[in-house]
Amino acid sequence: MPAENRIIALIDLEETSSVLVSFVHKLSRELNAGVVFVHKLTGAKPSMAYQDVRSGLERAEKADAWDSLNKFTRPFAFEDVQFKIGRFDFPSVLNQLKGDDFIDFVVVGIKESGLWKKLFLGTTILTVIDDTEFFALGVPLNQEEVISRRFSFICSSKNPFNTKHLELLVQIMKKLISTIELIPLVFDKQHTDYLGELAGKLRDYAPKWE
Repeated sequence: MPAENRIIALIDLEETSSVLVSFVHKLSRELNAGVVFVHKLTGAKPSMAYQDVRSGLERAEKADAWDSLNKFTRPFAFEDVQFKIGRFDFPSVLNQLKGDDFIDFVVVGIKESGLWKKLFLGTTILTVIDDTEFFALGVPLNQEEVISRRFSFICSSKNPFNTKHLELLVQIMKKLISTIELIPLVFDKQHTDYLGELAGKLRDYAPKWE
């Protein structure tokens, strides 16, 4: 039985999350994919409170998150959508979700402006790259065009792309892509060789790098 496409969107429920949800909706149609929205509860847990009080506060925070997720996603009428909300770190929950039945694409919003690629280190995406085997797709949240014709790939020979996911994504999105930019994290011979190898896989788009 062939694996199904699935989008796992890490969402923080701020106002810009509407851009991320819109992108995920369009991408889910392109990929004919199911969607899982993952939200990490961030409210402080009072260390001195009784257990029932702590549990009650967490239930209230979770209920608020459910309401917000429903508000963001309801206008798009997703055909296949799930929500996962809790106190967890993203790598652990992603590794729990991983399964042979799915080809997964992790989608994360990027809030930085034109300098976002210089601020890339330390973001949630890098955590996903370092601690999981998922392909992570970053979506700029400061633009109205939510599926851009320019794709920028953060490259590193230390963390090479999952070729299966990359080729599948490019194949499905090929009618939308006009430009591909490769952004290397490190410059040395090993990384340059990897850039050349990656550029060869994407040669139909004449990829460039800085």
